[in-house]
Amino acid sequence: MTSFFTGQDCSRMPVPVINRCFHVKKTALPEKYSERVTACYELEYIPWGNGQVITNGKSLPAVPGTVFFREPGMRVHGILPYSSYGILMDQVPICDVPQVSVFSVSHTVGFLFQDVYKSYLTGDGIEQIKMAADVMNILYYLKLSAKTENGQAETVSLQYHKERLDVLTQYIESRLDQHITLEELARVCNVSPSFLCRLFKQMYNETLFSYINRLRIQQAKQLLIETDRPIKDICDSCGFGNESYFYRLFKRMVCVSPTEFRKNHQQPFFDSRLKNGQTR
Repeated sequence: MTSFFTGQDCSRMPVPVINRCFHVKKTALPEKYSERVTACYELEYIPWGNGQVITNGKSLPAVPGTVFFREPGMRVHGILPYSSYGILMDQVPICDVPQVSVFSVSHTVGFLFQDVYKSYLTGDGIEQIKMAADVMNILYYLKLSAKTENGQAETVSLQYHKERLDVLTQYIESRLDQHITLEELARVCNVSPSFLCRLFKQMYNETLFSYINRLRIQQAKQLLIETDRPIKDICDSCGFGNESYFYRLFKRMVCVSPTEFRKNHQQPFFDSRLKNGQTR
């Protein structure tokens, strides 16, 4: 197979070799950055700030969403204030990576930098593989942003993840009566649990498990109205393993208890015998 990036045989294409990662927080900035010469390949992402980065004498804004790519031997001088995530590598598998790319702050690239850093802190073998995969995704978006019109790369990214989350929501809806774990849902989307939580909040403006609970409470309300099943059975069939928790959550979200809700909303002509195929 030929590489999309280099035209080379993919079976011989090197993987990123990551030797260090760093995170400079906005709450713990140094007094200043000194000019330095890069010793390896670098990727740096700016999540916050309004500074500058001078590379080989050229000054560029260090503003949120900016990604800098550097090769060994470049002269770099940062002008505060800005925070950053950094990835230092001995080799990269592609050529002609743009030295500067700018994305929206909600773009997937920012989440990937955060994931790489978290994996770096974990430090085990599986996380090393994940780090390399995340870096490949970052490089993909850098190449994509260089060859598309403004905004098009962002559209491609969001559309890609929307399709993943559409599959996820269908999966959730089909299993509301079962115990669902974050790790299970992350496997459905083929992403890390932490990345899935951030992505879901970004796309739907609510947390993943608040979404699941909302669907379960909606289903419980329907069953309370349409059936005379015991509330404990409804609790179990909606995936709540703990009846006390179900009562507390229902009252918090609906403002009345399940019993009160049923009393107020169940149809006056409801007859449980009809559910059993009997006539009046």
